[in-house]
Amino acid sequence: MAEFDKSDWERYAVAYDTLNSLRPYVAMVDDVVATLDEAEYPLLDAGCGTGNLIQRLIAIRASEIIGIDTTGAMLERARSKCPGVTFQNADLNQPLPANQNLLVTASRMP
Repeated sequence: MAEFDKSDWERYAVAYDTLNSLRPYVAMVDDVVATLDEAEYPLLDAGCGTGNLIQRLIAIRASEIIGIDTTGAMLERARSKCPGVTFQNADLNQPLPANQNLLVTASRMP
């Protein structure tokens, strides 16, 4: 089975939110949110896509939230949905920022 490349993800961004409004995805986001607390340490969402998880976490977290993705179109949508959140275009095959108190989420990554 062929894997998505960067151009595939750029095109997928257009339909990402519509497809991810389906119950299995929403249930997965609910499960991830339920496992996280309101702790005061930064959270990094690796492979944040259009920010669906971050959008939910903003309501329950007082600490900094950072979103990382390699797809510019996904990040554009995330920024519009989650103002005030730091988003970075970064390759997840490279080391993440060093912070011993950083909670990292990575849900549904290929």
